[in-house]
Amino acid sequence: MARDELPGILRMHPYGATHGQALTAWAAVLSDGQALQRLESLQRLQPHAVDAAVRAMIDEALKT
Repeated sequence: MARDELPGILRMHPYGATHGQALTAWAAVLSDGQALQRLESLQRLQPHAVDAAVRAMIDEALKT
């Protein structure tokens, strides 16, 4: 479930909006634990830290 949600969450950010296929492909290769960890890390963030964390995750996805 986390693997399916991550690309949609990241696509909501303007920086991720144009990278839908890359984000979906990245999420598909994550293990269950990796996907869950990333989703949980986003949920625990303070509002002021969300932008940087989402951008970092999108950058990670685009490098793979």
